[in-house]
Amino acid sequence: VRAGQFIIDIYWPPSPCAGLDRKKCLMEKDKCVYSNKKKEKERTCFEKNAKFSHDCSKYLTKKTCEATYCYYVKNLGCSHKCETTKIKTCKNAKKGSSTVKICKYGKKPNPCFDICCDI
Repeated sequence: VRAGQFIIDIYWPPSPCAGLDRKKCLMEKDKCVYSNKKKEKERTCFEKNAKFSHDCSKYLTKKTCEATYCYYVKNLGCSHKCETTKIKTCKNAKKGSSTVKICKYGKKPNPCFDICCDI
């Protein structure tokens, strides 16, 4: 046991589904899910790259919110530009005033493709 391993195991217990093969994963229906689909079923708006992911809820004012990957709505507060249902808004979302497009509309890659994941 490494130094601090006990603390890590208390706060982040190991996943019950990690390392299970397909058959064992399918037997654990109440805890685990296995998928052989490369992409999710629904088309949604999502970040093109992990570096565009951002927690916009921490911004309280319009000025600080719009300086990043976020937009401000008066009664709702600050939200990520990729959290939209409109296709055109999603495809045209950019970082601040730059020309870099940060969102993509389509079928999102499945994080549980050919592996066993927690529910």
